[in-house]
Amino acid sequence: LLLGMLMLITGCVRDLDLDQSEEVALKPKYDLDLFRLDLNQDNFVYADGSKETQVHQVSHLDFINDQVVQQDLTQIDFDFKTVNSFTQGFQAIFKFLDSSGNETYSIEINVPGSADGSPQDYVYRETLTGEALQAFKTSVDLDVTAFITLDSQPVNGNLKFKSKALFYFEF
Repeated sequence: LLLGMLMLITGCVRDLDLDQSEEVALKPKYDLDLFRLDLNQDNFVYADGSKETQVHQVSHLDFINDQVVQQDLTQIDFDFKTVNSFTQGFQAIFKFLDSSGNETYSIEINVPGSADGSPQDYVYRETLTGEALQAFKTSVDLDVTAFITLDSQPVNGNLKFKSKALFYFEF
């Protein structure tokens, strides 16, 4: 019995490499909603018939200054999803701005119009790593502008816009 216990204890210890603990890396991912827009013709056509060509929104990005984001963020996947029933297309411009209002990174998306007024899905993904990610980490605001491409067709429909960011960390 004593010999069996001794073999069991030494057998477990012999294969244990304590230096491997330094090689372990945790790589969690976190999903974050950035913004949502839900637009219809009232956002672009006034009661008097005059038309507006853009909608603008600014969001503050408090989380970017967090020490964990600054030190351990390794990648971001931005996912943009639209559902457009306007016959007109849209251009959406996402500008990430630093505390002085300077652009650190931008993303431009062209959303196609619907040929027949039925909802059309459009998805776009952009990944940030390396120098682009380092520039992004200096951002404090997200400035979003959506431009409608006016044509001879009546401005009628809906545009639903959602964006998410998937943050990759390594600890």
